[in-house]
Amino acid sequence: MEDLIINRIVKDVSELEGVRGVLISTPDGVPIVKKVEKENAEEIGTICVTLKVTGEELLKSMKLGEFNEAVLECEKYKLLVLPYKDFVIGIIVDKKASLYLIKKGLFPILEESELIEEAE
Repeated sequence: MEDLIINRIVKDVSELEGVRGVLISTPDGVPIVKKVEKENAEEIGTICVTLKVTGEELLKSMKLGEFNEAVLECEKYKLLVLPYKDFVIGIIVDKKASLYLIKKGLFPILEESELIEEAE
């Protein structure tokens, strides 16, 4: 059932305005579900996990709390990285897209997936 939920998250998030790609990776950066260009999937997965792990280590060493998200911004796009259970979600968005609106659409999708899992 977890596979269905993860596939649904990728499908629903990819339909949000401004989203150019979505992937969910294992903790070692291997994409398990993706809606990005094939040739970039592994590199993006690795970047996402690296940002998450580095963020966690920095926050822990500085005693600033838990890692919630990271954003990598480049010339054309932004990469939003979020932890999700034992996975890492990477969302590629347009440079001009509002991360607030992306997250506003994302969080209900994640909450719904939690409710579906609890109901089983």
